Amino acid sequence: MLPNAASTPTSAGVTVPPEVWAQPSVSPSNDSHDEEEALEATLALSPRPINSIPPIDTIITSPACKNNINTSSPTGWITKLNEYNYSTGKPLDPPPCAQFLTMDDLLHFCHTWAKEHGYAVFKVHSNANKNVYIRCDCLGKYHGTIMNPSGRKAAMSKIMCPFEVKGSIPTSKKITNKTWTLEIRHGKHNHEVSSKPSSHTSHKKLLPEQYKEIRKLLQLNLKPAQILLQLQTLDNETYATNKTVSNALQKIRRKDLDGRSPIEALVCVLKETNWSYDVKVKDDGVVQNLFFAHPGSIHLTWINHHVALLDSTYKTNRYQLPLLLVIGQSASNWLFSIAFCFLACKDSDS
Repeated sequence: MLPNAASTPTSAGVTVPPEVWAQPSVSPSNDSHDEEEALEATLALSPRPINSIPPIDTIITSPACKNNINTSSPTGWITKLNEYNYSTGKPLDPPPCAQFLTMDDLLHFCHTWAKEHGYAVFKVHSNANKNVYIRCDCLGKYHGTIMNPSGRKAAMSKIMCPFEVKGSIPTSKKITNKTWTLEIRHGKHNHEVSSKPSSHTSHKKLLPEQYKEIRKLLQLNLKPAQILLQLQTLDNETYATNKTVSNALQKIRRKDLDGRSPIEALVCVLKETNWSYDVKVKDDGVVQNLFFAHPGSIHLTWINHHVALLDSTYKTNRYQLPLLLVIGQSASNWLFSIAFCFLACKDSDS
């Protein structure tokens, strides 16, 4: 008698009860899914290849700069400052966030960018090898109490402008190739665009190479206006004024004095040259009289010694000391200077 297949199924001579066959069978796909999860967990715990690990000195852009990164370079680097296109963006826009090799490059970039976008910036403070903070030159509060006597409308430059950018460099010793990163802390201004760059003092500053050129032109006894014209000829983007050049000349002269008074510096120059001179000094070291003459003038005096004029009726120095001027006359009625003498006072003893 054959068993009923529906009621008593068999498998290889083994009788299987119907309730066992009624249980849901396990799909083979679940086993393969579990195996895949186990394989992925094993791979996650296994060591990664060396090439897949990013280097520790990889440049990481600040989150504040992700939406304002310089798109001209894939890594956000700006190394050639002179070739960068500063005309991009709108007026009063903050500079794009990027990486720089040095803090000086970062400051120069921000200064040039601000000049092209109608405002000016300056370095507020910095921590060595850590960070630097840059603010708008309209930062601060006006503390003046005296009104303009002319009645002319004048605008105040200190209006508490909130604009601020920050430059920072990683401080971790594990990072070898450190770079300065520029990020925007507050990119809005509370004032209008400047009419011209020369309205800002920082844009009228002279560059180091311009100071060298001024020193060369100073040896030619050129006036500040002539020196300024020469600087503008060499660089048409120079926004300096006659006052700027005059201040530069004063700074150069003060540096050349090296802490000495002008009379002391003159004595040192006379000692280093072939000028004839004689100096009378008091017991306390104060110069009483200083006489000096050029060798060429002395030679002319030996030839034309018939007429000599002495004049000390005016004071031409900052110390209001009489200057004795000795003048000679040549055979062709030309006047020439023979000697000069600074006097402490105008009397017969001097």
